[in-house]
Amino acid sequence: MGIERDQPTAPARPDQDHQRDPAARRALDAETFVRQEWTAVVGAVTLRTGDPQLAEELAQEAFARAWANWDDVALLDHPVAWVHRVARNLANSHWRRLRTRRRLSSRLQPVAPVRPIDADHLAVRDAIDQLSDRQREIVILRYYAGLDVTATATVLGIAPSTVTTQTARAMQRLRRLLDEETEP
Repeated sequence: MGIERDQPTAPARPDQDHQRDPAARRALDAETFVRQEWTAVVGAVTLRTGDPQLAEELAQEAFARAWANWDDVALLDHPVAWVHRVARNLANSHWRRLRTRRRLSSRLQPVAPVRPIDADHLAVRDAIDQLSDRQREIVILRYYAGLDVTATATVLGIAPSTVTTQTARAMQRLRRLLDEETEP
């Protein structure tokens, strides 16, 4: 009565023979593997996430990673376990990012509505576009992002004195450019 311990058990599905025979596993191509395991992996991930669309997306990514590393994955004792593990890790990462996003969004202050762009704003933007790349970055970091000289220097990997000099030159150029636009 019952299964004797020295008798091998039959595979759950006939198409899982490749999991028991290393030679068959190496010969298995990635496309066949995906076709054989797709439904089971998507089903398991759906049960884990409760979202069939998310499960398909995560399974696609897990199988894409298996495909990209097939030479190594095919040699594993249980390649399908590797795919399940990757899909599980992807699901965990998804939920972790979602929790972080929710936690941070609850802490953020409401964003002020964006003002409509008027002619003055367009003129300033056009003038900023005419600055050198470095001066443009400095002006954006200093006056739009609100960083001080030291923080701007750190972001750009330059000396604070360079930030100060380039800010002064950029502001002179912007004044000239904007004065030219206001002249009739």
